[in-house]
Amino acid sequence: MEYEIKCLAGLDREDYEQVLRLERECERADKIAFKLELDYKKNAYEHAPRGQSGELNDFIAFADGQAVGYIGLCDFGGPDALPEVTGMVHPNYRRRGIFSALHAYASGELARRGRKNALLLCDRRSANGHAFLERIGSAYKSCEVEMYLDQSATLRDADEPLGISLRKAVNADAGELRRMDAIFWNEPEPPAEDAKRLPEEEEKRGVTAYLAQKDGAIVGKINLQQSESGVSGIYGFGVLKEHRGKGYGRAILLTALKKLKEAGAKDVLLQVVPENERALNLYKSCGFQETSVMDYYEWTL
Repeated sequence: MEYEIKCLAGLDREDYEQVLRLERECERADKIAFKLELDYKKNAYEHAPRGQSGELNDFIAFADGQAVGYIGLCDFGGPDALPEVTGMVHPNYRRRGIFSALHAYASGELARRGRKNALLLCDRRSANGHAFLERIGSAYKSCEVEMYLDQSATLRDADEPLGISLRKAVNADAGELRRMDAIFWNEPEPPAEDAKRLPEEEEKRGVTAYLAQKDGAIVGKINLQQSESGVSGIYGFGVLKEHRGKGYGRAILLTALKKLKEAGAKDVLLQVVPENERALNLYKSCGFQETSVMDYYEWTL
């Protein structure tokens, strides 16, 4: 069986739709989830300056006129964050060396960038995926619980007496957003010149950052992502330590869900580390249910 691998700097609409169909077929057949960031990549490609090639982040195997395999790189966290790698092969085209070939292309690109390590993502229920990770000698690092909003859940509006409001962030807020991210995730603050973190640029890619305020003071933040694929996401959500324990987290989350509902969101997902019991309990109380666990493995090239 012959196949061709396309190496791309981003996903145009045609490639996006091909990979999205492949993702849905693999999800249906294997009952697993993926974290591919397809909408983000498509939006980033559509808003990139014409003629700018960029780094290769997407590798698609085509056979019989359709996408039968895919590996994507997500290197959005800056030079200090490990790039994320994840992919899949159509059930009818497995055991033909396609995924190994895709992985070799992605590895070559990471090596070209001077990367020595990467994070490989795999749904905990994927036996094939974990067998591959074991075969290449990767080591388990961490995991995230994926949660979807139960659409049958009855949610009340955020408590008005709390006086919490969400203000869309602009580029002038980039420093405050970086500062809060560093606090929430115990990471070094990214450099100020990191254009990938500018909120107005991120909004073009489908991710809108909001600052949560109380009486004009910033108490936290939350990112909302709209998706053509029908699934909207909540990311980068946190409340500053000095403002915790006051119900602000619930008020922020419910206000965000109201915004997504008004925008026509159908499904809403988020991810949380299982050790964060406070966040898990908050999400469950707001109608979210655990649906899958995404394992992260560190791999040395």
